Amino acid sequence: LSNTSWFAPAAVLSPITLLFGPIASFNVANLLAPVLSGWAAFALAGRFSHRATIRIVAGGLYAFSPFIMRNTVLGHLDLTLTAYLPLVLLLGLNLLSRGGRGKQIGLWLGVLTIIQFFTGLEVLALTAVTGTLCAIGVLIWRPQFVVAARQQLLDAALFGGILSGVVLAYPLWFYFEGPRHLVGPLWRVMSSRPWSIIWPGRDIFNANGRLAAVGYLGPKGPGADYLGIGLLVAVMASIPLWRRHRSCVVIAGVGVASWALEF
Repeated sequence: LSNTSWFAPAAVLSPITLLFGPIASFNVANLLAPVLSGWAAFALAGRFSHRATIRIVAGGLYAFSPFIMRNTVLGHLDLTLTAYLPLVLLLGLNLLSRGGRGKQIGLWLGVLTIIQFFTGLEVLALTAVTGTLCAIGVLIWRPQFVVAARQQLLDAALFGGILSGVVLAYPLWFYFEGPRHLVGPLWRVMSSRPWSIIWPGRDIFNANGRLAAVGYLGPKGPGADYLGIGLLVAVMASIPLWRRHRSCVVIAGVGVASWALEF
C-alpha cells in the first residue's frame, strides 16, 4: 500500500499492488475495511440475538458509524479496519461461557493481536482500554462467571501471551526502544465535548478546507464520536430487554465509561 505502517493489509493485497500499483490496492483496502468491520460486529451481535435482521442492523451501524466513515474519507485505513475490537469481545464472551476452550481462544486472540499490531496501534490501544473496562465490569457485575472460567482464562492468557509475545518481541522493542522510538506527543492532545455524541456539529453538509487538503471534497459530515439522539433513544428503549442478557448492562457501563474518558 501507500503507507508502510499498514504491513498486514499491505501483505494481503500485495498481488494487487504488484499488478496495478499502490493506489489501486489502497482503494480496495479502503473499500473492504468497513465491510470487514461490519461483519465482525455482525458476528458479535450473534451472541445476543439469532435474528438476522438485528445482526444486520448491528453490523450496519458499526460499519457505517461516523468514526469509520470519517476515517474512510481521510484515508486512515488503520482506523477504518476496526474488526479487531468486536472479534476480541466475541472471543472474550466465548471464553467466559461454559465449555469455552481456553487454549484455542488464547491462540486466536494472539493471532488477532499480531495482525492488528501490524495494521494499526490506535485500534489496538482502543481495544485494550475497552477490554479492560469490560473486564472490570464483569468482575463487578458477574464475578461468578470469572471464578467459573478461571482455568480457561489462565490458559488463554498463557497461550495467547506466549504467541504474541514471541512474535512481537522485536517489533515492540523497535517501537519503544529502537529506531522508531519517539519522545513526547506528535500531535496536540484533543478531547471531545460531552454533547458531541448528540450534536453533529455545524456546517456538516458543507466542504471543509482541511479535508479538501487531503483530497476529500465532499461534505464535512458529523464528528467521529457522534451517535445521534435516535440511536440513544433506541438504546434506552431496549433497557427492559436487558434482563435476558445481563452482559448488556456491562456493555452499557463500558459505553458510558468510554464516553466519559473522551473529555
